[in-house]
Parts: sequence; structure tokens; C-alpha cells
Amino acid sequence: MHTRILTLLVLLAAMTPAVIAANAQPAQITFDSTPTRLDALGLSVILPTGSQAEISSFGSNATMGVELPQELGVMVIKGQSSTNDSLTSGQVVDSIIDQLRRSNGTESFDGTITSTSVTVIDRTRNLAAGTLRGERVYLEFPALRDKPALVRGFTVFRVEPRKFVIFDLMTELEHFARARPLYETTVGTLDVSTLDNQAQKRARAIKNSQRVMGWLTPERLRELAERYPERWERLHTPAASGDEMDDSEHGYRRIRVAPGMRGELSGRPEGRWRPSDRVPGFIVKLDAMALDSGLRVDTRAVYFVSEDGQQEAWTVNMALRQGETSTESSIAGARSGTSMTVQLEQPGATPQVTKPVIQGEGYLPQAIAQLMVPALVRHGEPGSYAFYAYNTRTNSITLRTDEVSMPESSPGLTVVRSRPDADTPAAAHFYNAKGDLIRTELHNRRVWEPIQLDRLVRLWQRKGLPLE
Repeated sequence: MHTRILTLLVLLAAMTPAVIAANAQPAQITFDSTPTRLDALGLSVILPTGSQAEISSFGSNATMGVELPQELGVMVIKGQSSTNDSLTSGQVVDSIIDQLRRSNGTESFDGTITSTSVTVIDRTRNLAAGTLRGERVYLEFPALRDKPALVRGFTVFRVEPRKFVIFDLMTELEHFARARPLYETTVGTLDVSTLDNQAQKRARAIKNSQRVMGWLTPERLRELAERYPERWERLHTPAASGDEMDDSEHGYRRIRVAPGMRGELSGRPEGRWRPSDRVPGFIVKLDAMALDSGLRVDTRAVYFVSEDGQQEAWTVNMALRQGETSTESSIAGARSGTSMTVQLEQPGATPQVTKPVIQGEGYLPQAIAQLMVPALVRHGEPGSYAFYAYNTRTNSITLRTDEVSMPESSPGLTVVRSRPDADTPAAAHFYNAKGDLIRTELHNRRVWEPIQLDRLVRLWQRKGLPLE
């Protein structure tokens, strides 16, 4: 790739992007006969003949960099997410313009832009690409020293709430007249049929999950609590020798499930409980310890959900130890109906309070999320399931997906592949015909497996690992 174009591409990918759409194809412009797919975003485009494309993908974060023919410029196509459900493509374009004007101008003490070198050449609203609607803007940047004047083109399409597809063009001003039709025609070939298919699959998976939630009555939750009242699991990387003494140990956890009341999370004596503390439901307790690269992380979590699923509360306390140094953090959450509040406390920081937005139907309470895999196994229907659940990693509500299969080659075996969000690799859970967990395989070759406490203690003692 030409060095100058590669440099522009790097700069382009690092800046806030946008998406574009066009209609009629200009004359005397030839395009490839085969679409170029960006599978991580579920879309494809047809590129100008002679273009060079490079694709990078990490989970759901995908980017396609395109060098236009004859060194006319570069274009980046990528996805972008937001935490704002109501954000529109026009607001994203507004934000891009404001950001670039500020970074190339001066501001007054109150944040007002007093001058800027960026000029809006053209802005078009109500662009269409299939079922998507978006906006486009072109911005001109003046020449600086030995650098030529540039034009940036942005088009933003909202794929669904919180998610956008963005096309970002960078070209020298003298090439803009020739680069523009290539850019707009490329966006005009945007095929989002896969996106539509994904939306339909997601809707079916959410409908399946609602059926499971309806099946998971308080009586069945009590059955699960009785079947899995307590279990210990060991996290390790199996050794090639097959000898567990050669395995690499990474941690262990204890999971307990039982009927209970909300007041058990309060820490107050039962005699001082308020009426709201006496709401009956179910409690899941998790105690875990992890070792990794000289670090030790101890976690204690307690999750409560009312029998009707309308109320929940949880606390997660973590202690990170490295040598003699220890730091603690905690997350506390509560929900009533669709109103949720989460408080995050970290060392040296002011407590952070957020109110994650629950997106429509298919919400999964935290306590039931800890039981959902064995519940799906007991439910016994292969297929795709999707739930909206609070995600500690992102401090937001994300879409959790579960794929249930029963391989014909292994009668009695049920496999559930779960992902808490689109950016996290799936964990594969294997259950036998009795509904007992065999093992859970993670993407990094690590394995969770059930283990009796006395065997875990003996194994870790023999390896000289901490158990306190």
C-alpha cells in the first residue's frame, strides 16, 4: 500500500467516523462484480475496480480500510456503539462536526467555539440504504505547511438503537471531485440484508427466551435450587500429559442457591428488617478466587430476585492482591420493575452511580442469569436464546446469547454456548443426560469442572497453592 495512503488510513481509523449512502452510479466508473463482505457487521459493499481493502475484526468491533484506485483517497467502514438508546444518525454527525471544529479551532472559557479552520462543504439528510436511514456531511480542512488541503466525508446510518455503521472518506481537495462519486456509489451498494436477517434471528431468540422465562416458574426455580444447592468448580488448563498434577491451576469457585428474602443482602439482623426486606425469592451466592500472573482476585457476590422477577438486588465485592498490596472495589445494584440503579466503588474514586436502561422485552435478572444454563438444559429444547441482562464488565444492559444443541453423535449430551455480550467469546457448557455439569470450556483453553471440596483441597495443598 502506498506509504502516504497508509498514513492517511491510520489517521482516518483513529478519528470519529460516519456513514454514507447514494443512489445512481456515475458513468464511466467500474466496480467489482463480487461484493466485499464485512461479516462482523453483517453487511457488504461493492468496491471500485482497483481498490485495495484490508479488514480487521475483534469480536463485534470490525473495520474495513479501503484504498481508492489511482490514489484518490482512503475510506474506512466500521461499526460504532453508544450507550444512548435514543441517539440518532443526525446527532452523531453533529457530534463529529463539533469535535473536528473544536480540534481545529479555538474556544472561549465557556466552551463556545470562537474560530475554526474547518468548513462544512455540504450536508445531506435522509439518505437511504435499504431499510436504513442516515446523514452525510463533507468537511474541508485547509492546507498546513507541507500538507495539502483535505476533505473528509462522513455518513452515519443507525443500524439499531445504540449501533451505527460509519463510512469515513479522506481525500486531498484536488482529488475530491473524482473521489466523491466513487465514495457515494460505494455506499449506495451497501447491502444490509444480513443485518435484517440478524434482527429477525435476534427477535426469534428473544421470543424463545421469553418462553423459557414463562416456563421457569417459582416452583421450577425451587427445583433447581434443590438440585444444585451447592457446587465447587475448579478452573485450570489441562496438561497434555493428562496428569492433573501437571495442569495449570487458575482458581476455584463455590456456588450456592436457595430460597431466601431480600433482607439477607442488607446485613441487618432480621429483627430490623423493613417490609421490603421480607419479599420472598431466591438467592445465589458466589465465592471465587482467581490467580493470574502474580495477582490474586477474591470475589464474593450475592444475588437476590423476587419470586415474580420484578425486584432484584445484588452486591459484588472484589479484592485484588499483589504481594502485600490489596485494593478493594464493589458493585451494588437494585431493580424494581424497569428501573435500575447501580453503584460502583473503586479505590481513590468517587462512587459512580448509573441507571442502566432495560431494552424492551426479554430482561434476565442477575440471580436467574447464574442459573440460566442449567435451566436451559432442564428445559430441553435446542435452539437460539437471547436475553437482555446487566453486564458487570460494561456496566450496562447487553444482549446475552445462548445456543443449545444436542449432538446426535453423543446421545444424552447437551451443549450450551453462552456469550454475555457480542465482544466476549463464547463459553461452552457440557451437561450429561442427568443434567449434571461435565465441564465448561473457555476460549483460552481454560476449563471449569465440578470438583468435590476435599479433592480440591488435597490437589491445591499438593501444589502449594493458597486456600485461605
